[in-house]
Amino acid sequence: MDSISKTSIILCLLLFVSACTQSQEPTPNKTYCSTESISGDVCSEVAEPVCGWYNENINCIVYPCAQTYNNSCFACKDSQVVYWTDGSCPKFLVQETTTEPDEFTQSVEELDSIKDL
Repeated sequence: MDSISKTSIILCLLLFVSACTQSQEPTPNKTYCSTESISGDVCSEVAEPVCGWYNENINCIVYPCAQTYNNSCFACKDSQVVYWTDGSCPKFLVQETTTEPDEFTQSVEELDSIKDL
């Protein structure tokens, strides 16, 4: 192989690897709950929604394994929350576990009704 062909192959491989490692969506900044935020007495009622993400010991059936809270203080008061991200939690993403579309649709509707309680 001549040096131009080798260089072309190397450049193509580098571009491929680079494209594979870039994420499609930015990763939200995680803010971990501090001892002070967990043990504080009172939370402000200021509405600044955050998504409180549960610890690894919680086994969730659906994604996200989290809940939207009015603000970071309320999120960190929940003993199951380890960290929070700005804004509301992402919508439920349920993996299809059945081959029957009607059963799957019914399951998703049941989850949505539970979520709204």
